[in-house]
Amino acid sequence: MALSSQRQGATGFDKLPPELQQEIFNYLAGDTVSLFAAIRASKAWYHGCIGMVWRESLQTRLAKVPTPGRRQQHANLVYDLDLNHDPSSGLLDGIEFPSLNSLTFHGGSLSKTQLHHCLHMRLQTLRLRDVWNGPDAALLELVRNHCTQLEELEVSTAYLACKIARSQFAAFVHGFPKLRCLRLHLMEKDIMDETFAWTSAPPAQLEELLLTGYLDYPFLTIGASMVRNKFLEHCTGLRKLHLDGGEGLSAETLTRLSCRNSLEVLYIDGWLSEYVSGQLQAQLLFASSKPHPFPIIRTLSLQGLSTTVTTLLSSAPSTLLDLGLEKLTITSTAFAQPLAAFQTLSA
Repeated sequence: MALSSQRQGATGFDKLPPELQQEIFNYLAGDTVSLFAAIRASKAWYHGCIGMVWRESLQTRLAKVPTPGRRQQHANLVYDLDLNHDPSSGLLDGIEFPSLNSLTFHGGSLSKTQLHHCLHMRLQTLRLRDVWNGPDAALLELVRNHCTQLEELEVSTAYLACKIARSQFAAFVHGFPKLRCLRLHLMEKDIMDETFAWTSAPPAQLEELLLTGYLDYPFLTIGASMVRNKFLEHCTGLRKLHLDGGEGLSAETLTRLSCRNSLEVLYIDGWLSEYVSGQLQAQLLFASSKPHPFPIIRTLSLQGLSTTVTTLLSSAPSTLLDLGLEKLTITSTAFAQPLAAFQTLSA
């Protein structure tokens, strides 16, 4: 159903914030009829929705196309590709994805030639999510050589150390000068230690960092904690930080994070030590002439002593919208006054 010229682009859809546009696209994702109608409505809807048609079950959809030439026509429209565990190798033979800028790879039996058609200079987002097998050195080298403009990298895999040397993975992560988002999940200690030693080019350009699900990382050891804390202090441009292991955070590192003028989202999944809590509390109480800690924070989730959290809330800016407090009795009267200051707070 095509819309009339008077209704096309109504409500200024082109001018809506990207996040709101994406919400609308996601709402239509489960309704194929409405989705195709929206694609036909205008160019803005077309470019926003066409990728969703091909994001899931690509192999199943391509199998319905009889000839390689026709399959290539469809592949030309794909910009967000999800390759599952068992891709049908014959369907992707000779197929290229010239518009692809986002790839999620779950492992499988793709040949180097087939992968090369997906891994090119224009790729901006890469997610490697083969949890139990993980990427090998050949795949990492292929990505590093061809995806030179990568801005977002996610690696979710366990037991990586048995497949590649820790220096190989560190060189891989450090090899993307435009990288803005780094998500590492289920990494081993040796791999993480080498990655944190980002000495050749400090990761000041990173805007989003997620370090979760460590398999064997002992944050209570001084050496391991110091390496990670130094890395975090180098990430001066962070907007979002999601961190496992609050136990290893030093007072100095947490203080520096609280002074970041860019940090909007902070998740710390781990108990802040009593010493760190005390140091932060002292900073908040006796530094009245300094700016608010976390000056533009919107989302804050942490675990720690209730007195520290109370002091933090008393000093927090009005930008705070979402608060997560685990293992704390937030019904205490001590929280009543600080929480009352946030009219839009969702806790």
